[in-house]
Amino acid sequence: LSNQDPDSFLTVEERLDLSNLHPGLFGTADAIIYQPNLKTLHVVDYKHGQGIPVDVMDDGKPNVQLMYYGLGALEQTKAPCEFVSLHIVQPRCHHPDGPIRSVKFQAVDMIDFAADLVDYAILTESPSAPLKAGDWCRFCPAAVKCPVVRDRALAISKQEFTPTQVYDPVKLSETLQWLDVVEAFIKNVRAFAYAEAERGRTPPGFKLVEKRANRKWVDESKVGELAKA
Repeated sequence: LSNQDPDSFLTVEERLDLSNLHPGLFGTADAIIYQPNLKTLHVVDYKHGQGIPVDVMDDGKPNVQLMYYGLGALEQTKAPCEFVSLHIVQPRCHHPDGPIRSVKFQAVDMIDFAADLVDYAILTESPSAPLKAGDWCRFCPAAVKCPVVRDRALAISKQEFTPTQVYDPVKLSETLQWLDVVEAFIKNVRAFAYAEAERGRTPPGFKLVEKRANRKWVDESKVGELAKA
């Protein structure tokens, strides 16, 4: 930021309201930086997790979540700019491109993205909206009851790979990519079943038991004194 340019600004944890495009659309950008001299709006998304690296590009296109934040920043700040620069900051997770990954494009590209976003938002409101599974399913609260995730988890669990077996490397790659989703599905199912049992709706064949408490000496020096007594 330039101290000599009064039009430059920095905002942190900025809540973005896109309801003017479609009701219910919102988000939060970790940081928004505007550089009038470069006619550029920067949008930063901080990822604290260390297990799942996030890319700024997906299949040759900017990350959809980042584009969403970029569009929200443009709509909210009304900053006159020619370029939008999107950044992912993920210092705790190794990535071959480093802890900070960026992509820059012309602001007018947001027009097509905004139109697609509205179309998809309307589609989600349809009772017959198609279900599409992907690595995003690991974060979805509805994954525990999603038939697509369930079927994919069952299909993955039937895959067999052994050193003596001829296997398809592509199948192995697809299976590895889905393991995080399957593990998240299993974890969510167990959490859901436990919550149901606590509400008095224990699944048939199971019972709710108290966790075993692990006792610990408050003053370990007294252990020796008692042992000598």
